[in-house]
Amino acid sequence: MKFLLLSLSLLLPVVVFSQLDTFVTSDITSFELNTSGKKNVHYIFLNPENKIKVMEGNFVDNKKDGLWLYYDRGNNKIIHSQNSYKLGIKDGIWIERYLNSEQIERKEEYADGKLLSGHYYKENGAEAPFKGKIYNYCEQMPTTKYDLNKYIRNNVKYPQVSKLHGIEGRVIVKFVVLESGSIAEVSVVKGLDDACNEEAMRVVRNMPAWIPGKQDGVPVSVYFTLPLTFK
Repeated sequence: MKFLLLSLSLLLPVVVFSQLDTFVTSDITSFELNTSGKKNVHYIFLNPENKIKVMEGNFVDNKKDGLWLYYDRGNNKIIHSQNSYKLGIKDGIWIERYLNSEQIERKEEYADGKLLSGHYYKENGAEAPFKGKIYNYCEQMPTTKYDLNKYIRNNVKYPQVSKLHGIEGRVIVKFVVLESGSIAEVSVVKGLDDACNEEAMRVVRNMPAWIPGKQDGVPVSVYFTLPLTFK
């Protein structure tokens, strides 16, 4: 029964979406501000790199309304998250899943913009303490005011011990760009030796503040990954 109800809830937007003219874009600014020229329109945003559908939903009177769907960036058959609005205000059930998974990570209920309840689940399905949301991706991803590649080139110091042992390659660092633009939760996703890993994390921790990501025009915390090369 639960599966049936979930399936029906995911099919419902198709009926609603079909009632409005459709506007397709890969311009994130256009997507956020509704530059379609129509107050009532079904918006579809395509990934500019591979043209896969990433987001879709309705604008009514130039405000997000009803169910908005956010798809996995590599497979638009997987709904990563679904958000519910009432004329631009959070209203209803919001769900976010783990990447490439049907497992729910967060479930929140809103009424007229106020959070009524929130649940957080681990990847194994076990419920855990509810925490502030950190996005895997958002409508406007974080960026820097400075040349990030130049910063990395000027600050990465190839550890002497790694160089002597012929260790080279890439260290991939994962971190969070907070709502303030500060960097937090720095960790190594794929590393080399301890020296290179520590150096990569040091450089990331010391980065100047970023321009934070935004969802619905509001700054949010976002996960980010960055490769650093040692050779």
